[in-house]
Order: sequence, then structure tokens, then C-alpha cells
Amino acid sequence: MPNHIFISRESGNDNISIFYDEPSFVVIANKDDLASIQLIDESKKPGIYILLGDDKRYIGQASNAIFSRLQQLLNKLALVGVLLT
Repeated sequence: MPNHIFISRESGNDNISIFYDEPSFVVIANKDDLASIQLIDESKKPGIYILLGDDKRYIGQASNAIFSRLQQLLNKLALVGVLLT
């Protein structure tokens, strides 16, 4: 039976769920929670990530820390958005 850990701040600005079924885990969070994600141990592990948009999906792999890869990718997407406008 997997353990479920729910992390929530009182301000309601971030909600992060972590589902464990050793040796794997799944972290679900909003893009706005990126600053909070870096505070959890799971963000420092390698793994696969899935980004979900309204009608787009992106699956990637991080061979080092997932947080570093997500931050790098989101910065790149923001830069492309600025260049296209």
C-alpha cells in the first residue's frame, strides 16, 4: 500500500502531493509551486517529469536533480515566450 504525504501551506499558495510506493515516487505540483518544490528531498533526485498544459503535454528526463532541470526548462520556455512577442 503506498504512503501518501500531502504538503500544504496555510496561505494556500502551494499544494504539493507526494505519493510513495518504494522504490518510486510521484510528485504532483503546480508551476507556481516551483520555489516550494526545491525544498523537498525528492526534487534533488533524478527522474522523469511530465508537464501538463491546457492542450499540450511534455515528457522529459532529468539525469541529475529534477528541480534543476525543471528550472532550466521553464527559464528557457519563458525566454522563448519573450522572444516571440
